[in-house]
Amino acid sequence: MHYRAIFALLLLTFSLAGAQDIPIYTVSYGDITFSFRGTVATGVDVAEEADGVNVSPFAMFPAESPAYTLFTLTGYVPNPAEDLNRDRFHAPEIRVYRIEDVMSGALDDATYASEVELLRELLETRPALDTLEHLPFLPLIPGVQTLHTRGHYLENDSIFGIAYLTHRADRAGLILEGRVLHTFQGISKDGRYYIASWLSVDSGVLPVEFSYKSDVDAIMENYDLYRNARIIALNDQPADAFYPPLPDLDAIFESFAISD
Repeated sequence: MHYRAIFALLLLTFSLAGAQDIPIYTVSYGDITFSFRGTVATGVDVAEEADGVNVSPFAMFPAESPAYTLFTLTGYVPNPAEDLNRDRFHAPEIRVYRIEDVMSGALDDATYASEVELLRELLETRPALDTLEHLPFLPLIPGVQTLHTRGHYLENDSIFGIAYLTHRADRAGLILEGRVLHTFQGISKDGRYYIASWLSVDSGVLPVEFSYKSDVDAIMENYDLYRNARIIALNDQPADAFYPPLPDLDAIFESFAISD
């Protein structure tokens, strides 16, 4: 494991926007700038993680990772500490990797590089995302993408990438409120950075829990039907009805700017 010397100052400012005076927070750190609305969070912590073990306290299991800059949204709505389903999975994180580090193969693991190459291919060919079996997802964590939906492309002057809803589990698992994530996977147009996020959302259409083992057994016997029904429910829900609203999460990455 090695550490990088980082000389950067985190600057967080806010302004008011709209008739309801919803604050907009702007984060500036090194050559990275982005914004988020007060409907999403009220602050941010930043850390520099060296290559080696992923020590995020919200990760299901530690896993090797290239070095990255970690932005953790604070005051995130909903609060992961108040929800058992959410607490088992992930903190509201945005990770920025140097593509040079990802592609170097220093960890003797080509899987990170494979996800970068898959995203590059998608951004070049622009297929309909919801028709694909697998979409790029970093960081690598144990488990599989049990579903992905509402996939779309996002682009501005500095970055381009994809955003979608996903659910991950170590096996075919129950799709419950608090376990669905909004993720952005993107690349800076100067080729220096890979941006990855996981932000949990409440959909308003998924159950919080299952109380009876018989229900779980029936679901596992017909899992494809169960998963497809959940996808339809997530697709039918208006984007503004999610919590936080999906357009507000997309806006974080539409605001991303990378300076020279």
